[in-house]
Amino acid sequence: MNCSNCAAPLEYRSEINGFECRFCGSLQFTGSLEDGPDGIVPLGAATDYNCPRGCGTLSCGSIDEIKIVYCEECRGIGCDRAAFAHLVQSRRAAWSGGDTIPSPIDRDSLSERRPCPRCALTMEVHPYHGPGNAVIDSCGRCDLVWLDSGEVSAIERAPGRR
Repeated sequence: MNCSNCAAPLEYRSEINGFECRFCGSLQFTGSLEDGPDGIVPLGAATDYNCPRGCGTLSCGSIDEIKIVYCEECRGIGCDRAAFAHLVQSRRAAWSGGDTIPSPIDRDSLSERRPCPRCALTMEVHPYHGPGNAVIDSCGRCDLVWLDSGEVSAIERAPGRR
């Protein structure tokens, strides 16, 4: 299967339940939002916020009844830091499956710079200092946390104290 943007071969990534183009970075998903690894539930409303990856306008949604904004194209999510903490705590406590050994941190992702969807200032990029080896973006001004597709799931399923 080839990328619809640049015709390069796509690589399947189980952690996002979809394909990624290693050349241009575009994503193609195989299932619905609800069936995706993060369990995004669309709420049917658009926002005035833009996706930090440049995909387009973000939509309102929820994960486990916690309000989020998300991108329909890349399936990244944004939420307040307090909502993120609650989401991580509740998902890790409820997880009854086996632990998944997380992939090593992609060092290249630490050099990406993205604008905050709320205020457009450049967000800080850093490893999440909990389980899962996720790299998150956060805005100190707006207190917004941005996670790429599959990162909530990676944090949820990682070994460690629940």
